[in-house]
Amino acid sequence: MASSSSKRRKGKEPMEQPPFDAGRFKTAFHELQYERIKNKKILPELTFQFNKDECPKIREMIAQRGWQKLTNLETKINANLIKEFYVNAVREDSTRAPTFKSYVRGTEVDFIPNAITRTLQLKSPHFDELSYQVRISNAPEEDELEEIVNDMCVIGSDWKRYSDKRPRFIRRGDLIPEAKGWFELVRRSILPAANNSEVNIARATMEAIGYMASSYMEGKEQQLHVQAQRMDHQEKLLSSWMDQQREWQKQQMELQQEHYSQLTQAINQVSERQESQDKRLQELNQCHIAQMKAFNGFSVLNEGRQLH
Repeated sequence: MASSSSKRRKGKEPMEQPPFDAGRFKTAFHELQYERIKNKKILPELTFQFNKDECPKIREMIAQRGWQKLTNLETKINANLIKEFYVNAVREDSTRAPTFKSYVRGTEVDFIPNAITRTLQLKSPHFDELSYQVRISNAPEEDELEEIVNDMCVIGSDWKRYSDKRPRFIRRGDLIPEAKGWFELVRRSILPAANNSEVNIARATMEAIGYMASSYMEGKEQQLHVQAQRMDHQEKLLSSWMDQQREWQKQQMELQQEHYSQLTQAINQVSERQESQDKRLQELNQCHIAQMKAFNGFSVLNEGRQLH
């Protein structure tokens, strides 16, 4: 029976966690999760590979969209680190919202969709069709299944069905070449599967979305190409107009400089003429003064003669 002192402490002091490897696990709870899976085998990612003469359009689209990292995932793995990542992502309280964060050897790892998108350097195209999750949660209608076969399979192909006529899968051999390429992408990088000969409804739906996204992206690429051409044309027009404006301003500056030069030259000529006239007036004035002096001297001399 517990002592009265222990009863008083109960609920007032947090329970001490048992010792655990804090360098590898967030809590003792997560270390316990590791013990449950440590002997399980890790299956590495499958790389997305084609033969040299296979699906050139798919490879071209991968290069255009920057999907190199998505289609060539790392195959050399450290199983212990992977297991630690997964166990540290487990929620102790399953009623709480997921944080999409884990912990690996002292480093917090964020694996929200945007973080994964940034890591793989992917773009997020937006289009108005239903998402994959919505399509799978609502079982595809018969006409949708027929459309998938018509889009992705050679003529005459159909779903392999159960005895009650429900569709099971499409044979890989019935896919057209481009659809085989999309199937490999889905099978290796998105919805892993060991069976390479059958395309079930989930993967066929994902492939159909891939085709839809492909058509959408091609349309967007065409729109962007047209927009780029228009922008180039506008830039050329603007550049031409700017060149004309610069040439006109240059001509105006040259005309103004020439006019200023002519005006300065005319002012200098007027100033020179003014100086010449002033100098001439001074000479005439001095001559007049000399004449007056001579006249006055002559008058005095004449008056003296008359007195004698």
